[in-house]
Amino acid sequence: MDETITLAHERLSAAFRQIGYALGETTGVIDGVTVHDRTGRYVFAWQKNPHHLLFYLRLPALQAKSTLRQKALGRHPEGQVNKNPAGETTITLYSDGEAELLLAWLLPMLPLP
Repeated sequence: MDETITLAHERLSAAFRQIGYALGETTGVIDGVTVHDRTGRYVFAWQKNPHHLLFYLRLPALQAKSTLRQKALGRHPEGQVNKNPAGETTITLYSDGEAELLLAWLLPMLPLP
């Protein structure tokens, strides 16, 4: 991974651990991280690609807080926020600064109802 992507991964990991969310590692073609909130819901994830992180707002998070997708669209550059076939919102992060931006709007919304 690029140095800025490694920093972004470390920033996200530290932020979620700090608020008591459980992180898990996934391995496969693309390694990733799963994020479970304090109630055990699988609410976020990200995939670690060589030049970007693909962050997921998973369905349990989107169902708990219906404004998450709109917040993402309003805060991230056009084209970086998408909806995948499963209905999840994905956000492509190309730098540590973009991970910081994500955390700046997302963390104040936590914990989710």
